Amino acid sequence: MTAYLTGNVNSGVGEALAQLWGKLPPFEVAMIRSLDSQRNALEIASVLGRFGIHVVTPGVPQVDRESLMKATNIEGLFVHYDEIWLLSEAQPRLEWSKNWILTGDALRLDSSTPAWIPEAMSRTGCTLALGDGDGLNHVTSDSEFHRALIAAYA
Repeated sequence: MTAYLTGNVNSGVGEALAQLWGKLPPFEVAMIRSLDSQRNALEIASVLGRFGIHVVTPGVPQVDRESLMKATNIEGLFVHYDEIWLLSEAQPRLEWSKNWILTGDALRLDSSTPAWIPEAMSRTGCTLALGDGDGLNHVTSDSEFHRALIAAYA
């Protein structure tokens, strides 16, 4: 079983992605589970579309690398209670538990790691998950990225 590293730092999704873009673990698409507190897939796709960001799979909002990079540079797009999972491949029919939430209103990963995290990461092919709101929760199997994130916000 893959080991996952978790933690919480004083940052937000957009800021961390922009600052550490070159250190992100490999991924094909980013699944946007929450955008500025909005968790409805169609609403997320609509907001991204208004900024000219193409959504690969609207039912489970996923964007490619280029679109995610563009999104991180749009001021005011990732403001608060955002959640992004970087996936090794697009998954149009993803089985998703509504309990798998990483935003700060749901949990804080600086003290304990919920038992569902390894299952969720493995099932989705996720290399990195970020959720903000009360600091920035992160889960990854990439120890280099984990160390870089902790060092950037120590």
